[in-house]
Amino acid sequence: MRLAIKILIGIILLGMLYYLAGFANLAHELSKIQIGFLPIILFWFFASIALNALNIYVTARPIRKIPLRRMIQYFLYSWAAGFFGLGKVGELSIIYWLKKENLSTGEASAIALMDKFITFFTVVLLSTIGIWVFGLANVWQTALIAVGLLAISWLLLFSSFGRRLIRKILKNQSNRFAGFGSTVELYVKKYPGTLLLDILLTLGRWIALVLFVAALFASLGFPVSEIALLFVSSITTLISFIPISFNGLGVREAAFTVLAGNLNWPLATTLSVLTISLALSYAFLLVVLVLFAGELRTMGKKAFFK
Repeated sequence: MRLAIKILIGIILLGMLYYLAGFANLAHELSKIQIGFLPIILFWFFASIALNALNIYVTARPIRKIPLRRMIQYFLYSWAAGFFGLGKVGELSIIYWLKKENLSTGEASAIALMDKFITFFTVVLLSTIGIWVFGLANVWQTALIAVGLLAISWLLLFSSFGRRLIRKILKNQSNRFAGFGSTVELYVKKYPGTLLLDILLTLGRWIALVLFVAALFASLGFPVSEIALLFVSSITTLISFIPISFNGLGVREAAFTVLAGNLNWPLATTLSVLTISLALSYAFLLVVLVLFAGELRTMGKKAFFK
């Protein structure tokens, strides 16, 4: 029931945005797209996905050298699963595939969650700057929120207190995650360079994503500032973590259009860009589902920790 409500909220929010923009205006904007931008758009779209896969590859490498081609496949499986899980939780299915490389559940979970923490860290860092730049809060309020979010995340993942708390929550399941704490501690003490490289790759992924969206705007004849787009995108991502709708659908688009409106970006143009981006994502999702239907079906029948 809750899932149905979340899906309905997302559909309602999207419907309201399309109504406000006007379907005739959207059709007019979409008709202005310049096909010459297509190679650039596709390049940055796939670059952002490839860098995401490279993040997991780099993070796992100190304890298990998995061939890059196989890691890309594993990432695509989890990326596809992320479309069907609340709040992108489906992306943690990468744990299932990492275990196929003789990693324990604890080790695989540590790799996946460290990568997610680093992603969250960059989102909070960029959106904090963006919130201050847009004047949505004063610098002290913004800094306090950011430090609070990061401190809680750090305590849960990297501190002994956090690991004890997680073990209490998991109760009887905690034995299945043996090795999680020691793996995290190993990276912090012995492989900090790997974590730093992961941060740099994550920032690179943000740049690729921004250039992808900037190319979409340019293709409609409305070039925008990449710096402004970086802050708009990061704040939007942070807001989409709020579990109001299914997978942030509708919430993400509404937040983006409101922030873009503050910069005087036309609603119809902004919504056209978001529509093309959604269409590309779902088209590529369909390709992944068709190519790897067997593997994804197998994963769907099994729990990650078995």
